[in-house]
Amino acid sequence: MADLETLSEEIDEDREVGSVTARLVDELGQPQNESEIRPAVESEFRRFGHARIREFVPVFVERRLRAELRAVVQK
Repeated sequence: MADLETLSEEIDEDREVGSVTARLVDELGQPQNESEIRPAVESEFRRFGHARIREFVPVFVERRLRAELRAVVQK
């Protein structure tokens, strides 16, 4: 049963990575940047791999990357 749980968690995280990536790409208004943004989102999710409560991880990831991406765009 643990294998099904792990698979379910991986699918949920992949879905969340896709959602966060899509929101950031939409916000920046440059769809070609998806190939650059998704790896950054995946990396940020890995930083929270140890978190016992995963519910807010997408929020933390999105806020952190949004701030970084805005700083890069403003340069």
